[in-house]
Amino acid sequence: MVTHGRGRLGGALVGSVARDVVQRSDSPVVVLGPSADNPGWSPRPRNWPEPLTVPRIVACVDGSTTSEQVLPFAAEWAEALDMSLTVLTVIVDAPTPLRPDHAPGSFGPHGNADAYVDHLVQQWQTRISRIDAAVVRDPIGTASGMRAHLDQH
Repeated sequence: MVTHGRGRLGGALVGSVARDVVQRSDSPVVVLGPSADNPGWSPRPRNWPEPLTVPRIVACVDGSTTSEQVLPFAAEWAEALDMSLTVLTVIVDAPTPLRPDHAPGSFGPHGNADAYVDHLVQQWQTRISRIDAAVVRDPIGTASGMRAHLDQH
């Protein structure tokens, strides 16, 4: 489905059909925002590759078992499309808080994001041969880190 990509504030003020569908659905949903490639609307930025020419699917996880539910579907799509799979997580690389009671929560096993995604790759290597892991650190936020990673790869 498509979305206007209004974000949290705009979606709260105007409403978001895509957010409602994602929140109420038990199934995976593919949502394309205003930056998705559509030659009929506007030219693609020069550094973007042609659609589906990058033979990789990226599955984003956040340390929760809920986010890991995307992996079986991502693996099936990767195999069906003869693509590799990257298990990606983004860490918000914020400075240490001044108050210790506001410390960030643990991420993955023992708070180690690298070990967490490596463990997921080891679990899935028997089902998909071309799989790797990526941990992105970004000071701004998850969406910023994901966007930067996708732009670079």
